[in-house]
Amino acid sequence: MSTKEKVLKTVAKGAGIAFCGVMISKVFTYLFRIVTAHLGSDAYGLFSITLAIYGILGGITVLGTEMGIIRFVSLLNEQNQPDKISALIRHALKKTFSFSLIISSLTFIFAETISTGIFHDTRLIPLIQLASLFAPVNTLRKIFLNSLLGFKKIYYETIAKAITENFVKLVLSIILLYLGFNAFGAVLAYILGVTASTIIAFYLLEKKVFSLINTKPDKSYSAKPLFVYSLPLMFSIMVYLVILWIDTLMLGYFENASTVGIYNAALPTAQVLMVFPNALTAIFLPVLSTFKTFKEEEFISLYKTITKWIILVNGAFFLLMIIFSKQFLNVVFGKEYALGSAALVILSIGYFIHFLLIPGNNILLALHHTKLIFLNNVSAALINFFLNLILIPKYGIIGASISTCIALIIMGILMLAEAIYFTRVNPFSSCMINVSIALLIASSVLWVIVSRFNFNSTFMIIIGAMMFGVIYLLTLFITRSFEDNDKLIFYSTLSKIGLRKNQ
Repeated sequence: MSTKEKVLKTVAKGAGIAFCGVMISKVFTYLFRIVTAHLGSDAYGLFSITLAIYGILGGITVLGTEMGIIRFVSLLNEQNQPDKISALIRHALKKTFSFSLIISSLTFIFAETISTGIFHDTRLIPLIQLASLFAPVNTLRKIFLNSLLGFKKIYYETIAKAITENFVKLVLSIILLYLGFNAFGAVLAYILGVTASTIIAFYLLEKKVFSLINTKPDKSYSAKPLFVYSLPLMFSIMVYLVILWIDTLMLGYFENASTVGIYNAALPTAQVLMVFPNALTAIFLPVLSTFKTFKEEEFISLYKTITKWIILVNGAFFLLMIIFSKQFLNVVFGKEYALGSAALVILSIGYFIHFLLIPGNNILLALHHTKLIFLNNVSAALINFFLNLILIPKYGIIGASISTCIALIIMGILMLAEAIYFTRVNPFSSCMINVSIALLIASSVLWVIVSRFNFNSTFMIIIGAMMFGVIYLLTLFITRSFEDNDKLIFYSTLSKIGLRKNQ
C-alpha cells in the first residue's frame, strides 16, 4: 500500500467514526431542540440566549487550548513520551479550571446586570446563574475530549460527547419539561448532559487510553509551548464564538425572546452543514502533523480529496435545505417557526461556503499561524457586529442572518487564500465541476416536482429527499464524478463502520 493510500485510509476511517458520531449527536440535538422549542418561541428564546452565554463562557475558560492539546498530545504520543503528555494535560487542567472558576463567579455575580441591562428580561437571571455554576465542568470536559482526539481515539470521544451527552440532554429535557420546569428545565437538562459527558470522557481517557493518575509527569516539562501556541487561539475562539452567537445576543437586545426563538430554529438547522466537514477535519489536523512538508504528493491528494467530499456531501444537504426550508421548519418545529424560513436559506448559504473552505483553517493551524487565524476571526467578527448593528433594527432575523452569512463567507475566503499562499496548492479539482453539474440536475428536478405537489408533511419531505438522492447518485456516476481516491475513502469508511470487510 502506498503512503498516499495509507493517509487517505487513516482519514476515511477516522472520519467514518466521527461522521457516525456527529450524525447521532445531531439527531439527539435536533430532538432536544424540538422538545425545547415546543415550549413556545418565547421560552425557547430565553433558553437560546442562555445557551449563547454558556457557549461563550466555555470558549473563554478553556484558554484556547482545544487545538493545542490535540496537536501536542498527538506529537508527544508519536514520540512515545507519556511523562510529558501527563505533564501537559495536568498543566492544562490546572490553569483552565482555575481561570474558569473566576469567570463563572463573575458571571454569577453580574447575572442580574446582564439580564436586565442587556436583554431587559428578569426571567434570564436564574438561567444565567445556573449556567455559570457549571462553566468549570464544561472546561474540564473540553480538556478530556480533546486529549482523546490527540490520541486519535475518535471512537471514545464520540461515545462521551455525541452519544452520552446528547442522550442525557434529550431524556432529562423530556422529564423536566413534562414536570413543568420550562426554560429552567431545558437549561438544567443541557448542563447535566455536559456533566455526564465530562465524567464519561475522563473515565475513557483514564481507563482505556492514558492514565493521568498512574503516569508520573515530567516535572521539568514546560507547558509554555502549549500556551504560546494556544494564546492567539484563545482570542480567536472567543471571536469565533462571537460570530456564532452575536446574532442571537443582539436579537435579544434589539428584539424580544420570541424573535430569538424563531431565529434559533433556523440557526441549528443551518448548522447541520457543519456535520460532515467537522467529521473530516477532526482527523485531518492530527494527520497534517505527520507531514514534513506540504509539497508532498500525499498532502496535495488529501487536501483536494477532502475538499471534494465536502462539496459532494454538503452540497446535497445544502440544496435540500434550500428547497424544503419552510416545510421543514413548519413540520419539525411548528407553524410559528416557519417565519424563519428565509433566515434558514441565507444562513445555509453562509455555512455551506464557510465549511467548504474549512480545511484551510487546519493547514494554518498545522503551520502554527494561529495569530493569522485570530486576525481572520477578528475581521469577520467586527463585520458581523457592525452589520448586525445596522441590519437587525431594520430587518430583524433577516438582518441577523445576512450579517452572519457575510461574516462566515469572508472568514472562509481568508482561510482559503492564506492556505493557498503558504502551500501553493489549489484544493479545487476539475472533477468538482462534474459534482456541481450533478447537484444542479438533481435539485432542478426536485424543485419542479415540489412546486407542483404538496410536500407539507414529514412523509413527503422524506420522499422528496429520497428522490433527490437517487437522481443525484445516478448523475454522479453518469458524469464520472468518482475517482480512485474517492473509492478508497468510501470503501475504507464502510469497512470501519462494519458495512464491508477489510481488504
